[in-house]
Amino acid sequence: MNPMFITPEKRKQERRQQTERLKQICPVSGECVLFGIIDDIYPQWFSDIRSGITSIRPIGGVSQNGFVRELKRSEDGYDSYVVLKSNLDRTSDNLYYEWWVGQYLNTFLKRFPLFVKTYGIYEYENEVDKNLMLHNSDLDVLPHLKETSIRHSIEEPENICIVVQQVHKAKSFKSLLDDYEEHPELKHEILCVLYQVYFVLPLIPGFSHNDLHYENVILTPNEKYYHYEYTKAGRTFTFQCRYAAKIIDYGRCIYSGTNLIRGELAKYTDDEQRQSGYPWKHVGYDPCPTVDLMLLKVCMDYKVLDPSFFQDMKRSIYTIPKDSECNALVYSKLTSPVLRQFRKGIPDMHDVVTQLETLISREPRTPSPWCTIHVSDVADMRVVWPQAAQAAGTRRKSKKSRRVRR
Repeated sequence: MNPMFITPEKRKQERRQQTERLKQICPVSGECVLFGIIDDIYPQWFSDIRSGITSIRPIGGVSQNGFVRELKRSEDGYDSYVVLKSNLDRTSDNLYYEWWVGQYLNTFLKRFPLFVKTYGIYEYENEVDKNLMLHNSDLDVLPHLKETSIRHSIEEPENICIVVQQVHKAKSFKSLLDDYEEHPELKHEILCVLYQVYFVLPLIPGFSHNDLHYENVILTPNEKYYHYEYTKAGRTFTFQCRYAAKIIDYGRCIYSGTNLIRGELAKYTDDEQRQSGYPWKHVGYDPCPTVDLMLLKVCMDYKVLDPSFFQDMKRSIYTIPKDSECNALVYSKLTSPVLRQFRKGIPDMHDVVTQLETLISREPRTPSPWCTIHVSDVADMRVVWPQAAQAAGTRRKSKKSRRVRR
């Protein structure tokens, strides 16, 4: 037999072994995906959704930006999920651009748990297939998805779809804020979510999200607590939180590589780019990190943060030109009481983190955590699972070994 030939039975056995490894290292499948562990073990899991997907269901309704479907892949009892995002028409935020930004943010996944992984990009073969996905969530459409190109992002942006990581059964930051009104003890959780967001944002060079509202931060539905250790400049701050936060929807982000895609689009006019959903019509061409403070402003509205939160902070050297898109964006997203605190200068986002540390430290400690997540400004993220989970994995492995010996 040719040693290079792998029989279907052998391939199936290898898949079972990979799945068993996942179960041992990370017994909770959603958390494997959440912290990027699944990509270390099975990097091709969602590299091509045109095969291997076992079920599909709609998430939410149809919005002006399009529609979303959750795709599920099951291997030997191990489930994992991604989202298929589709444009509704050419006025929707351009999904090719969102995919492009996602590829950049993928480079930070080993360091920070804040971003969702962006996988593939496709286009529907025809309008019929797109409508079958829209109205029927038809699994048979997936094998017919085609490769796409930057040219099609201008000429046919309404047919493009992208695949991104899904946090299964996630809740939005908004729902946590709504719960706070009746459960003030949730203040600690809210502060810890803010910390996860604002620790990372200033560490991404030349980046601003530009649409960081409370629906674009999603949270894991975990009944147990994560123990976080965040280290910056050699100093570590620890806290426990029931949630791991993820930022989603990158269609209006600006970052250091935005000029690269503008170069690729140079043969198209600015009007053609804007009419195809590229974000310049909303946010301009330059990063606007100040507008990403809007999440803090929302927490003031919910009375989680005091209105004077920014008052005594250090001010960054960053200034906003009065005639810039950033200036218009800030004034549209942040209200007058907040803006008055910016007259001395824009608050330094690193100082936002320091202020949040002070507030979190005042809150009571929570019960024993489920696992520990180490995040650093200079090193890769590290996740340490509890001994009980590791022991369970060892027991499964030992039982399997005994069966083999018999």
